[in-house]
Amino acid sequence: MTDSKGLSATVIQVDRQRCSACGRCVAACPVKLFTLDVDGFRKTARRQVSIDCRRCFACSRGCPVRAINSGEDPDKDR
Repeated sequence: MTDSKGLSATVIQVDRQRCSACGRCVAACPVKLFTLDVDGFRKTARRQVSIDCRRCFACSRGCPVRAINSGEDPDKDR
């Protein structure tokens, strides 16, 4: 599936079991795709659905516990 720019549709997901709520994804994302949220008694990163991802992968590169998954290789075009 592709979007209007011809890019493959990327679904960024946060593995809440791995997430340490360090906030690096929140700080790294240029479109502010992530927020820190309370999930039960744990604080975790949460992706905001209404915002379009630019596929820069700054979030996954910055995550120290590899809790961000896009299904794509972030270093593929580098």
